[in-house]
Amino acid sequence: MSVPSQPFSAVPKTQSLKPQIPVRPDFEHNLVEFQLEFFEFVNEADPNFDLDLLRNNPNPPIEVPEFENTGDQMHPATKAELSMLFRLTGPKVVNGDIFGDKISLESEIRVRGSVYGRTEVKIGPSCVIEGGVISGGSLEIGKGSRIEGAVVGGEVRLEGPIHVEGPIYSRGTLASRGRLEAQTLYAATKMSLLGEKEMDAVRLETGLMMVKNGDIEVDVPVWLAQVEAKPDLQKFYLGRDEAGELKLQRAATTSPTAIQGLSTIFTTLTDAELEKMVAELAKLEA
Repeated sequence: MSVPSQPFSAVPKTQSLKPQIPVRPDFEHNLVEFQLEFFEFVNEADPNFDLDLLRNNPNPPIEVPEFENTGDQMHPATKAELSMLFRLTGPKVVNGDIFGDKISLESEIRVRGSVYGRTEVKIGPSCVIEGGVISGGSLEIGKGSRIEGAVVGGEVRLEGPIHVEGPIYSRGTLASRGRLEAQTLYAATKMSLLGEKEMDAVRLETGLMMVKNGDIEVDVPVWLAQVEAKPDLQKFYLGRDEAGELKLQRAATTSPTAIQGLSTIFTTLTDAELEKMVAELAKLEA
């Protein structure tokens, strides 16, 4: 990539010893003076100590990793670079978007932007992406990662625990193992939600997830809009019957092979809300 690296330190070279205004009232009028003397003592003992840790965190970490600032934006500068695998290992901070053909962020990478991979994206464990993650092909996200935007890929593989603030959309299959939190889930052909029933769960903000042309395999508890959904009662197949009419049938009472153009819906919506949705879909197709 064409952007040079530069050192980044979490500790500023010059620090102000002036304490912040106490959150609680200082009825005895001695806390400010005590805090100032304590800060002066710490600064004399270790001039490189980050005083912000004392101001903002009553239990600062024993070790604070040093991050390398890689620049404002990372993208291929030549056609040769476009065909190469772009790999980053952490801890690092990227202050901008990442573009490339194949992208691999191996671990402990924070991207203050979005990640765009033309054919492949791999997000390793303990990464934070402050934007979205978009892949034209396969997309993998590892344990302990957080995505603050949408996740979109041709084939999506998730290894939890993972937190996604936006929707997760797969143009093919979507497979998740472990704990997962997201806005909603959508896959074109198949969805698998697997893990340990006693430890793992899938929690979505919305009350519905869907596979356009395939089934949903559920092996862990699923919470939709803060309500636990039951696969045997709240999983439905949507498709056309032999007469060509659009029908919605509960999965526990029918076989997927009995419906043409099968779509699967897993939802906490009421039967009346679902019937209304199907009627609106029928009007749109008419």
